[in-house]
Amino acid sequence: MLASLEDGADAGRRVLEAMIVGYDVALRVLEAAGGYRAHNGQGWHSTGTCGSFGAAAAAARALGLDAERTAWALGLAGSFTGGTWAFLDDGSMSKRYHPGRAAETGVLAAALARAGFTGPTRVFEAEWGGFLKTYAAGRARPAALTDALVPAIRKGGKLTPTAVNNQLTVMKAIGAIEAAPDSSEGVLWTNAYNK
Repeated sequence: MLASLEDGADAGRRVLEAMIVGYDVALRVLEAAGGYRAHNGQGWHSTGTCGSFGAAAAAARALGLDAERTAWALGLAGSFTGGTWAFLDDGSMSKRYHPGRAAETGVLAAALARAGFTGPTRVFEAEWGGFLKTYAAGRARPAALTDALVPAIRKGGKLTPTAVNNQLTVMKAIGAIEAAPDSSEGVLWTNAYNK
């Protein structure tokens, strides 16, 4: 996401907005795929499969893409998303590759969309090759993509946890987001989607 951010006086605010949007989109995609246990229980590593959508949304926000180009970015990210838990079988290093690949996929997807390269705008619901049909057949909950838009990211003043995570960078980022003003003040949380 930071790679997508251009210089400007409001860069700090745009970083936070992009982080909020990215985190929210990744969580929504995971919930639409049936939730953490169901999605990961089928062998998919949600960091890789859902993270690329979050990264694309964050990069699109940082680049200031309009709705059409953001949809293209999400479609392109969905075209290249992936990641399985097969590394558990032999302890291979591929788990460590999934977050970086998801980030790369998302940033590249947003950059391509910005340049006019189109992606499927029905990436989630397409009957043939759509994310939900492919990665969550029989357990998809498409309404989770749009349910309770901004308030879903907060619950009792805290971010809704997606899983236990003790990675220092993740915890620091969540702390920064939690420190941001809440939607009752009309700052960031409601405005992040409407620009």
